Amino acid sequence: DFDHHNRWVNNCVGHRNYRLYLLLVLSLCLYTLAVLVACVMVLVRTTHLPYGLDKIITIVVAVPAAGFLVPLFVLLLIKAWSVSKAERSHEGKYQYLHLKNPFDLGCARNWCFTIFAPQGPKYMAEAVGLQSAVGPDWVPMQTLHCSRGPSGPSPPAVLRPGAHPHIQTRGLYTPGRAPPGRRHPADLQEATFNLELSV
Repeated sequence: DFDHHNRWVNNCVGHRNYRLYLLLVLSLCLYTLAVLVACVMVLVRTTHLPYGLDKIITIVVAVPAAGFLVPLFVLLLIKAWSVSKAERSHEGKYQYLHLKNPFDLGCARNWCFTIFAPQGPKYMAEAVGLQSAVGPDWVPMQTLHCSRGPSGPSPPAVLRPGAHPHIQTRGLYTPGRAPPGRRHPADLQEATFNLELSV
């Protein structure tokens, strides 16, 4: 159910957030239309007055509003057509899928499914859960050894009661080595493999 990667919201649009994306585009259309209508009403009601700073500002606001309204409205129509056909933008790139769409339930049921269907599971939740950031005995510290800074020596590392006297630091993940935490790389690979099978 992947639609596209949107650079304006810096996120991919798919099954879990498609309805929110439609709501975003619709609200942007309504907002831009309201701004444009307000500017036109101001210009119409002040036609008998000479040009001043208020009219210039109104025109400066109305022109970009009209320029944004057209592509936003076209985008809204494209997405509405996509929902009606139960076909996402990514699927439309492949011509061999145009023979018969197995996900098309009819226009009304497609809209009901898009708006009211449950979000479903987060596919990356299991893979992310395997990467614990730190172990149970880890305590944040500023530096590994005492060094004199501008405000004096930095405090030494403090361990919780009953913890082993070893220092555990955060390290960057490198391929072939275990990520920071208590998990083994094989667990992460198995979760990634299961994720690829489920997709």
